[in-house]
Amino acid sequence: MSLNNLGLAIKAKKVVFGTEFVIEAVRRNKVCLVLVANDASEKTLKKVLDKCQFYQVAVSKKFSSLEFAKILNGKNVKVIGITDQGFKKLVE
Repeated sequence: MSLNNLGLAIKAKKVVFGTEFVIEAVRRNKVCLVLVANDASEKTLKKVLDKCQFYQVAVSKKFSSLEFAKILNGKNVKVIGITDQGFKKLVE
């Protein structure tokens, strides 16, 4: 999994940011991979994991919120959803 590939997915607009937006996209079957910051709160982590397990969406916790912030120009984001299968394979 590479931050560069995640950056490409972001530039291609194949991502959804933020816990609530990602959960809504999971419900609508628009997300194929969810990235949760490894320093996300237990509440956020449980909320996302439960929803992804129910809808059978893959989850990864390999990045920190600081790494997300580097790619997102300082935005404080804990959850990112990948919406494209091709980018899913690159980011996994």
